[in-house]
Amino acid sequence: MALPILQAAFAGNGSSGYTAFTTNLQTGAGGAMADSLARSQVYFCNLVGSAKFAPCASSLGGNTNVAGNYPVNFFEANPYTTGLSLNYLDAAGHSNYNSLQVELRQRQVHGMQFNVNYTLGKSMVLGPANAYQGNVTSQTGSVAGLYLTQRNFRLNYGPSPFDIRHIVHASGTYDLPFGKGRKFFNQNRLANQIVGGWTLGTIVVIQSGTPAQMSGGYNTVNANDAGINFLGGFTAKQLQDSVGVYKTGSPFVYTVDPAKFLAPNGSANTTYMTPITSAGNWGYRPMIYGPHWFNADFSANKTIPIRESIRVTLQGEFLNLFNHPTFGLGGLGIQSTAFNQSTTGPTAARRIELRANLEF
Repeated sequence: MALPILQAAFAGNGSSGYTAFTTNLQTGAGGAMADSLARSQVYFCNLVGSAKFAPCASSLGGNTNVAGNYPVNFFEANPYTTGLSLNYLDAAGHSNYNSLQVELRQRQVHGMQFNVNYTLGKSMVLGPANAYQGNVTSQTGSVAGLYLTQRNFRLNYGPSPFDIRHIVHASGTYDLPFGKGRKFFNQNRLANQIVGGWTLGTIVVIQSGTPAQMSGGYNTVNANDAGINFLGGFTAKQLQDSVGVYKTGSPFVYTVDPAKFLAPNGSANTTYMTPITSAGNWGYRPMIYGPHWFNADFSANKTIPIRESIRVTLQGEFLNLFNHPTFGLGGLGIQSTAFNQSTTGPTAARRIELRANLEF
């Protein structure tokens, strides 16, 4: 079968690099192959020549009159930006957010005040799934730009990276009833200095996980990943229902049930999902939500009056009080041997901060 584009690109270059292009053809990764041709100086200049594109003269032995068989914009509209970032700003993308919010608020009574609120929300966006940069050099995962294809912008419409469906937030403070001006030990100076003037505070957050998009690993359309196949009636909901935190004894956890969805080499189980390998075809590109998590912060403050207009405030803060680990989804490329392995999450390890303020 004649392949005139490849024959022109490889002219005079022997067989160097052929293996990668053969793999591209076998896996339907036409987008990845075109990307390699367009961004390799040798291949690109063989295709377009130096007569049409002067910068190619240096790679064509200094000859400025090589005609080339293809126009300079054969792969990219502006060849001068090949491999670099070219930003373009328009108003084509859009997003929407809808939510139900319920709040219970208690104003200060007997030294206590608190606020508890719950949000049920949904955030949708026409934009990249795992990032917001629209230029090629800022790609995240396999998403190379704002649009997967110019033929159907709606393919990019889906949950935003901060589509958090459920959030419970509670915060409050309590002035301990000890010391001057309070109910107990209000007459004893020593007792006031030791146990008086203390205020305790806390912030507790419980929320569902954030989404990430699964990928097949082959750029079969444009320079973008076309997704995956689900096999045997398997659905994204079944995968979502298995999301959790599965400890391994290693420095990572699995966030999808490894007993069912993991192959022996650490990639995704091909009984349930395989990558798209047909050039130009779109597969399924599901969004999976990470494990839910919670975090509790605690503070203790003591005010020590020095004079009428001078006081010292001591403050201790315990961030992530219970040192509870949290985990994001980890990588969702189904060919990766680290499929759904995760080592980090939304919160950091416990941190204790101590401060003293002089107020006057």
